[in-house]
Amino acid sequence: MAEFNRYSRKKIRLEGPAGVDHLYTGVFDADDVNSLVQALGREADLAVDASADDYVIRSR
Repeated sequence: MAEFNRYSRKKIRLEGPAGVDHLYTGVFDADDVNSLVQALGREADLAVDASADDYVIRSR
């Protein structure tokens, strides 16, 4: 998340234990934060909320 937040105006915040036990591998364009957020949104145990300023990822 830190790497994406370096390049994007719209930040990603993790709340609570969201994603702590997840390991993701793959290639994402650091300028395309939406692609990462969409992938995380497909996880059954994660919820993604978007606002004008950021994305919040939390456990369901």
